[in-house]
Amino acid sequence: RVLEMTAEESERRRFQLEETHAELQHQRNAAVAAAAESRKQREDAERAREGMKRLEQEQLKRAQQRREAKAKRRARKQLAAQREQLDPVSESSGESSNESA
Repeated sequence: RVLEMTAEESERRRFQLEETHAELQHQRNAAVAAAAESRKQREDAERAREGMKRLEQEQLKRAQQRREAKAKRRARKQLAAQREQLDPVSESSGESSNESA
């Protein structure tokens, strides 16, 4: 009888160990999957940050180009106004000579 009890106890303990081992394996697999997901999320977040930086740089570049174009237009307009002040007749000289003729 004692041998039967120990055999049953041994079988029960072996079964418990197998269950514990399976549970630990399951937890390990879950931890590995969670770590992989976490790494993927970090990488996705990093890519998103890089994309936002690129977008911001492009927007800054376009804004700078717009400012430069505006400055060029303003400079051209000022230059034309200065020319007009220096030689107001040259602009309308063609019209006045036609009118006098």
